[in-house]
Amino acid sequence: MHLKTRTTGNKFVGIDALEKGGLLRLMNHSCNAAARFHEVQTGDKLTVVAVTVRDVFPGEEMTVSYGSKLWFLCRCGWWGCQHRDLQHLAN
Repeated sequence: MHLKTRTTGNKFVGIDALEKGGLLRLMNHSCNAAARFHEVQTGDKLTVVAVTVRDVFPGEEMTVSYGSKLWFLCRCGWWGCQHRDLQHLAN
């Protein structure tokens, strides 16, 4: 998962579940994500929130896209999966 930062270079950051206990750490990946990560600045504190990007149906899991460089084999099941060519590989 890659988040934009307010630096002059390309710096990638992640949510470390050992350091932060927010619910965002529980959001699974999908190539047809229902939400995206968004940064919100409040004073000197930067917070990451999830913002929906499409209609979400009752009972549907709230997912985000972790990006194109996954560290696991994508099995999101969406017909338009961007990693479909790799799904024949073993985990």
